[in-house]
Amino acid sequence: LRRFRDDAGGILWERRMKVELPAAALKVRADADQLSQVLLNLAANARNATRAGGTVTIGAAPAVSIPFLREQLPEAERFAALYVRDNGCGISAEAKERIFEPFFTTRNGSGTGLGLAVSWRIVTQHGGRILIDSEAGSGSTFYVALPHSTIDWSLPEGVGSIPIEERNPGELTEITGRLPDGTLATEWRQELDTST
Repeated sequence: LRRFRDDAGGILWERRMKVELPAAALKVRADADQLSQVLLNLAANARNATRAGGTVTIGAAPAVSIPFLREQLPEAERFAALYVRDNGCGISAEAKERIFEPFFTTRNGSGTGLGLAVSWRIVTQHGGRILIDSEAGSGSTFYVALPHSTIDWSLPEGVGSIPIEERNPGELTEITGRLPDGTLATEWRQELDTST
């Protein structure tokens, strides 16, 4: 999320951005570049749904810790969730039914209607789901629910990550590397401040 937070800051102009981190590391087996593209698409949509000064929150949590996901996902404990929440205009029930269709857009004359369709495809190819908690007039939260990694793995310290001396306590760090079978994998680690 650290790398993504920096990228999102570039597209969320005139918006307040908040980042919410999980208490413990979440492990999913996924392509980091593709997940970053999904989150950038969701952040761009959040920007378009909010006015200047609006708030966009980006976060991660175990799916089972989120009441909406416990209701929507059978076996929510098997999933980690990334999310993008805004306090914008919300989404009507009619639009939610079609929102992942290619070329569907609510942005009268702008936008291609491909961002969410592509995002949906990426997430489903990773064995996950995108779920929307929104009503017209009350903001939206898009959840990207991905299965926890079923492989017990941990990348060596420093592989594809930020050097330890440059990490900030409490920040979530994305580490990307290759598993022994050659599969690209991503792990998020949170450095805890133990100096106090």
